[in-house]
Amino acid sequence: MSEPTRFPPSRTAEYRNRDLHAEGYWAAENARYGLVVFNEDGQVLLREPANHFGGYWWTFSKGRADKGEHPVDTALRETLEETGYKPGIIAHVPRTFIGGSMNSANNFYLAIDTQGQVDPQAVERNKETWSVRWATYKEAVELIKMTTDSGRERDLET
Repeated sequence: MSEPTRFPPSRTAEYRNRDLHAEGYWAAENARYGLVVFNEDGQVLLREPANHFGGYWWTFSKGRADKGEHPVDTALRETLEETGYKPGIIAHVPRTFIGGSMNSANNFYLAIDTQGQVDPQAVERNKETWSVRWATYKEAVELIKMTTDSGRERDLET
């Protein structure tokens, strides 16, 4: 008898067949897509943008879709480029968070990293991130509060 898994299975493929905009969950205008990634210990993955771009000290991976790119692929690509991690999507946050200096519509999937699949060269090639860290809820709140941009409130809500 095998030990039961503690985490839900990846639903990445399922989400590639969904349109969360059409389903009414997310706003599409000026959209950005990202992941809120958790590990087996319940910690969340945060990134420190290079030069604290836009007043951000610690935030989640996110970015704009390339032409024709599905939101799932955007969120996964941005997370790989900005953190080096390759997690699996397990759910979505059922709302859009407006915020940041660009007043963007930020849409997030929830993801879990159980494999520890890290590509450190991805972060080096991208050059948008100084460092990455796992944080408890309490630590994440304190780190995000260091941000001086209006995106701080968005990230705290997220």
